Parts: sequence; structure tokens; C-alpha cells
Amino acid sequence: MTSIAFFKIGLAEFTLFHALAIFTTLCLGVLAVKNRHMVVKYPVGFFAVFAYICAVNLCNLDSIKLTSFIYTLVILLELLLLYNVVKRLSVENIRSICKVIILLYTCNIVVATLMIATKHYPAGIWADVFQIYNFDGRIRPYGFSDEPSYAAITLVFTLFVLFKSESFRYRKDDFVWYACAVISIVLSRSSYGYMLLAMLLLYFLITSRLLQMQVESIIFNKVLNARQLGITFVIMAMAVVLVVGSLDLSESKSIGRLVTLVSSFTEPSDGGFADKITNTKYVDGSASMRLVPSVHLVENFRESEWKYVLFGRGAGQATPFFSRLYEGNTTLLGFIPVFIYNYGLIGTALCFLLFLGLFPRHRLLLFILFFLFLFNADFNTQIFLFILFSIMACKHIEKSQLQDLIPSKT
Repeated sequence: MTSIAFFKIGLAEFTLFHALAIFTTLCLGVLAVKNRHMVVKYPVGFFAVFAYICAVNLCNLDSIKLTSFIYTLVILLELLLLYNVVKRLSVENIRSICKVIILLYTCNIVVATLMIATKHYPAGIWADVFQIYNFDGRIRPYGFSDEPSYAAITLVFTLFVLFKSESFRYRKDDFVWYACAVISIVLSRSSYGYMLLAMLLLYFLITSRLLQMQVESIIFNKVLNARQLGITFVIMAMAVVLVVGSLDLSESKSIGRLVTLVSSFTEPSDGGFADKITNTKYVDGSASMRLVPSVHLVENFRESEWKYVLFGRGAGQATPFFSRLYEGNTTLLGFIPVFIYNYGLIGTALCFLLFLGLFPRHRLLLFILFFLFLFNADFNTQIFLFILFSIMACKHIEKSQLQDLIPSKT
């Protein structure tokens, strides 16, 4: 739970997540002492990123935010920890982790939704457990996250890992977990979550051949005769027409925001694509906070010295720059543009090389989801670590599945 912190160092919070990371590190240390054959592995490019971040901050020691620098190093060390932990998990272990995450988030979001519906809001310690987001008249459940979109993103990537564990084949026994994840994302009412979920479910339907197999089963196994089949399709068509005809996008603010936002990009503009992004502030303030800062970053780079463009200004320097533009509100700024401003194009390129090495071979959709996520959370966040853990879990699953296909020598 990111809302429970034991103490703070500057703005950085020592949360339950970090406490568990330290506990896990100690456990692995004890195992390493007992088992001398245990080897710590490092992802490709890890030391390059670590050394680069240290060098940039040491060169800008007078201007950097020291707590942000330390926190970045902690995040990198926790990434190294997760990299080694995931390699010691079986596919079934990973599936169990996914189910626990879905179960916890579903229980939390459903209970919080009932509290919102009955207007019985939590107080005291329960307010930290069942967090509720209330902004601009929109009241939504947080889940175990700092923001409704973070809860939705966590569930989307968890569902992706669960699909990956079965090579994107439909598994009847897991239907309840699919349903819980989807329902929880819908209840979060995050337009960002809706977009990512739609992409994932469409990919799942195509890859799993679920609809095609059901139709083939009906036709070739003659579960229904031709007349029954025709009636079934007519009923389905009528249901679709009735649902679409009665659907009012204005009743769903999240879907309405998403539709309006997409429509704004299709309208002609004299200022080009950059002007369209800037104009999103008139359409959707939340989406604007995730897109417009990148336009400001490009404008700043055009006026900056090359050393700042290439190497950045050091830890924590993006906060005062973007705070001037957004009246101190930088909570929604993501890896793009914060990390690019702090560590420049070279640091960003090194990080992308590190991230790319964590991806599985079949990475297209996962990379698209990850890229869209980069506008939503900065590197110095716990959700960023969780997303990287999900990516590493997918790679580990893929390797395990390939090994299972190789016949063992007898």
C-alpha cells in the first residue's frame, strides 16, 4: 500500500513496499550465505544506467535535490532485487501472485464503490485502506494506489501477465479472475485504464481465437442446428443494437472524456500536432497534464544548451521547472518528460536499452502498453517498479514455456 508510510526523507516516503523490499533482500542475503552457489544476476545495461545517474548528479551536486538522487538509487537497487526474485519464481508462483493482486484490488475497489454509493465514507485507518478520490465532483475508488488510473494500470498489467502465463489461451478456470480484473478496472472509472484494457482485450480475443473457436464448435459439433444458430445470431444482433442505441456516453464521464479527447486530435489545427496536444487542456485537464508537459520540454530543449539536452540537470530539477507551469502540481507527470529533463537524451536512451532487455521476445503489445504508461508515472514511483516487475515476469514465463517445449535428455 503506497499510502502507508513509516517516515519521510524530504518528499520521499519509506512505505510498506520499501519495507518488504528490505525484508526480501535480507532473506536473499541469508540464503546466499547458506548457499554459496547462489549468484546475483544483473540486467544488461544496469551498471551503465547506475553509473550515468551517479555521474550526472555528482557533476550537478550544488543544484540537485539530494533526496531525489538517493531515492532513484534505491529504486534501481529494488529493480535489481526484483530482477533476481522473478528468476526464482515458477510460472505457477507468478500466476498465484497475479490472482492475489486481482483479489485484493477487487475487494478494495468493490467495498469503496459501495461506500461511495451509500455515502458512508471511511475514516481513520480505514481511510488509508479504502482510499477514495474526490476531485472536480468525480468520486472514485483508489484501490491500493495513489491515483485511480494507477489502480487501473496495475490491474491491466496484472491481467496481461495472467494471460501470458497461458500463452494468451482462454482458460475456463480463470474466467472469474478475468471478470474480477475487468470489473475492478471499470469501477475505477479511469479513461486511461479503459484505453489500455480495450487494447489488451482486443489482442486477447484475436490471439486466443476465442470467438472463432466457439463458432467452430457450434457449427462442426452441431451443438445448434442451422435454425437455432440463425435465431442465436439474430438475438445477439438485436442485443447489440439495443445496447448501442440506449448507450449514452454522457452518463459515463470516463468514456465521454476518452471519446472527446480522441475527437480533439482529429480536428484540423493551424499549429500542427503540437498545438492539438496543447489544446487538450480545454478538453480534458487530466489528459492534458500527461501530454502537454512534453510540448513544454521540447520548447525548453530548443532554448537550452546542448549539455542540458544531452545530459540533463540532475535529480529533482524537473519539479521546479514544471511547477512554474502547473502552479506546483506535478503529481501526474510521467517518466516522459520528467526523467528526460533530469537526465537528458543520453540518460533516457540508456534507460530504454535497460528496459528493452527486460522485455520478452514477443513484446509488441506489451511495449505499446508500457510506452503509454510512461506518460503516467515517473521512474521514482513504486508503480513503475511494479510495471517493470510485470515485464520481467512475462520474459521469465516465456523462457519457462520455451524450456518446457524442449525435450529433456534421458
